Amino acid sequence: MKVLIADQEKGERNAVLSLLALTNCEVVVAEDGSGALKCALDMTEPYIAIFNGATPLLNGLQLCRSLRSHKLKLRPYLIVLGDKTGKQDIANALDAGADDYVTKPFSPEELLARIRAAARIQQHQIDLQREIGLRDSLAKRYDLLGEMMAQQGQNRAAKPLVPDIPDEVASSSGVTVAPAAKKPAPIDLSLQEADDIMQRIIRELHFGKVGALAKVLGSVYGKSELTTWAGFILEREQIWFDLLLEVDAAAMAMIFEQTMGRPPNSDQERRDFLVETHTVVSAGFKAALSGKGAHILTPILSRVLPSKSSPMPVSTIRESYRYALAGGSIALTVLRHKCPLRLKSTRSLQAFDITAEDVNASQATDMAWLSKGSVLTDRFIEKLAALDEGKEEKLRVPVFECSPLVNHFLT
Repeated sequence: MKVLIADQEKGERNAVLSLLALTNCEVVVAEDGSGALKCALDMTEPYIAIFNGATPLLNGLQLCRSLRSHKLKLRPYLIVLGDKTGKQDIANALDAGADDYVTKPFSPEELLARIRAAARIQQHQIDLQREIGLRDSLAKRYDLLGEMMAQQGQNRAAKPLVPDIPDEVASSSGVTVAPAAKKPAPIDLSLQEADDIMQRIIRELHFGKVGALAKVLGSVYGKSELTTWAGFILEREQIWFDLLLEVDAAAMAMIFEQTMGRPPNSDQERRDFLVETHTVVSAGFKAALSGKGAHILTPILSRVLPSKSSPMPVSTIRESYRYALAGGSIALTVLRHKCPLRLKSTRSLQAFDITAEDVNASQATDMAWLSKGSVLTDRFIEKLAALDEGKEEKLRVPVFECSPLVNHFLT
């Protein structure tokens, strides 16, 4: 969390700085109101500002009014340090746009507590902004997917692109920690089945004439431009499937226009299109596996990155195949790795662990605090640890550990 300090008084400024040294805050210092305003307007993330009411050039109240008048997308939390203690003085500061008013000389413990409270509010704003950004991105992706499906409706008979996934897959009760009495036969897809899925999807999305399946990833065609990832878990088998789809620039341009009947409006739309295309590919694989009786967990949406980004943590156990299209090519890589269900204490949980069952806040209630298939973040782990604090019987959370590719595509 960033904290902006505007205070000409060196002693007071150092006192505030010494308090902030006890936190994990990143501090930016301005010696007058003009410099503070410039710093504030340059900030690109939510922050806390602590203004001396008597700051030169622009005092604390003027700074508050100026910042509020700019109607910033990311709202700062403004604290004014003032000499006046009258109720009207405090009211004037709050009316000017301050979120808090602390009289001088201030109590270090009180000011530090107020800064912590402000940090909690700003962190909530960061979480909301992240959620809004994700929802906006998903809305654009779903709009594009809808357009893709509408185009296919005009080009083919009313036959579903991939079989519907049975309802029992979505409503399955999940794996149990205790081993089954009889181990079921393993469920998998052969090379021929995977190839059939890809060939059908390529034809039905009208990607162009499909060449022979080639078990080669050489330089016959151009280098891949974009790589998309999709992943899912076979619960009973405790196997994680990673699907990578790589597309070169020529194929990217061709399949977009072939599918959509128009050129892309932006680079972001090209990426969104490829992600949704991979969503369709992944759905084909999941439908085929669920048709064999697999219970599938899909905790994370497909992602895309430039192919030239940092090397992917791909294991050597993989199957990679390239499909030749008119004017370009696409490559499919299928990876499988063991994903054993683990019972973890709240202290041993890691970011991106996937809950294998509903997690209840306590045994006294049936209400799930986290549903099965939730992706754990640092904040979720902190809250689980807080729920566990002081209990004699500690929580044991059943989780699947994520694929190494999840970290690559999500961080």
